[in-house]
Amino acid sequence: ASAATLQHYCSTLSCDIRFDCLPTGEDAVKRLSGGARYDLVVAVDDIPGMSPFALCAWYKERHRRGQTVAQHQHRLPLASPPTEFVCLAAEPNPEACAAFGVDHSFAKP
Repeated sequence: ASAATLQHYCSTLSCDIRFDCLPTGEDAVKRLSGGARYDLVVAVDDIPGMSPFALCAWYKERHRRGQTVAQHQHRLPLASPPTEFVCLAAEPNPEACAAFGVDHSFAKP
């Protein structure tokens, strides 16, 4: 329902935004591991199979490792961080968001 709500808001505002809505945390890991680049990752607090905090921590750690490899191979470093990570939650938890590297947390509409 959250993805549909975001799509609705963006279409109402005439935003030209492409969405990839994935049903589980594992699907998100596969997509993000496959080299897909995003300007924003939005995860909901009830995503099946993985908490949004675990997904964010995994993603940011993966990016940090990629930076280290790029630097050792004398390639240009990646931007840090590559995307903003947002958590939509019934009850936002700023402390958990900070602990896991979530950039922003918002209450679900």
